[in-house]
Amino acid sequence: TLATQLTNIIDVVSLQKSLAVVVANHGDVIREIYGAAMEASNSTDMLGFLTGTRDIAITYVNLVPNITLTFGISALPVITSAWALKDKKQLRSMVSTVLRITLLVALPAGVGLSVLAQPIINMIYNSASAAVAGPQLAVLGWATIFICLVGPINAMLQAMGRADIPAKIVLVGGAVKLLLNTTLVMTPRINIMGSAYSTLACYIVMVFLSLAALRHVMHMRLQWRMIFVKPLLAAVLCGAAAWASNGLLGLVMSKRIATALAICVAAIIYVFALFLLKAIRREEILMLPKGQKIAQTLEKHGWIG
Repeated sequence: TLATQLTNIIDVVSLQKSLAVVVANHGDVIREIYGAAMEASNSTDMLGFLTGTRDIAITYVNLVPNITLTFGISALPVITSAWALKDKKQLRSMVSTVLRITLLVALPAGVGLSVLAQPIINMIYNSASAAVAGPQLAVLGWATIFICLVGPINAMLQAMGRADIPAKIVLVGGAVKLLLNTTLVMTPRINIMGSAYSTLACYIVMVFLSLAALRHVMHMRLQWRMIFVKPLLAAVLCGAAAWASNGLLGLVMSKRIATALAICVAAIIYVFALFLLKAIRREEILMLPKGQKIAQTLEKHGWIG
């Protein structure tokens, strides 16, 4: 929980102070960048407006990790048992499954948030807020993928009796976030975008350190092609479909309806891409309600690996 909320905690401590310094010393630059958006939003509080747009972007980002965090937690008993019994085959299988299922959710969500950042925000908020929060969400969408991975990996390390490792990695990630926050946010031309960039960098560092620690503790390699490559290819197709359909549909209907339909089209394309690439395995289908019947149907068409 601390790991997934780390950047919010650090932003509370450092973001407003850093922004206040920038606004005080380089208010002319900030007004040049955001003056039109603030006027359209009838806002006179520059600091409040900028932090408000950051909160809008973070609201969307926080939706996905709350789902994926449960994947690692639900696997705790099985992983703990396999670790205690030194059943390497079961351990490798469960760790791979948790990582794959996490990525199957995180990758399309992150890519979708990035490519449709401004249109998605514009569905609920005004266009002026979307114009400022959109670029932040475009960066944070990629960060979402790594945020989603942190929780399940930490849970698996805990299941292997190494809860100390995530605690150390959280400290490293926090240091990266704090350093980049103060450096980037206090750069006038970057300002509030610095929070998004520092969040992305923070979680990239944490995920790579966590994966390295997981491999070291397990003393075995994972099948990265099946875990990562196929879901990534499907997510890229999903993102391309979202971007293209939103642009085309926006020519003939309202922007909000076009975005909603584009999300639906992207979801359908993603599911078909997963089946065509055989990116889903039979064991994962069996975990679903009525998984046996679904697996039999998919096997007939050769759609699962």
